[in-house]
Amino acid sequence: MFLILLGQDGTRLDAILLSAGQHRMRVAIPGSSDASDFWFNDKTWVSEDGSPFEIEAMILDGRVDREVIGFHFQHAA
Repeated sequence: MFLILLGQDGTRLDAILLSAGQHRMRVAIPGSSDASDFWFNDKTWVSEDGSPFEIEAMILDGRVDREVIGFHFQHAA
């Protein structure tokens, strides 16, 4: 699954979801030599360096998967 992650400072990251759990996800970011971990904390995803991110979009098979996005944000509320 392809993700677009949006940082509070407006930074956008393209990512490929490698694995996910209730409070953690591991992604591959193009151009990075290692996978990155994000943790769900206080209604937002936090990167390894402590930067907060939201999941702006989840794309599966070339289409936005609204059901998955809805689940994520219901969980986040």
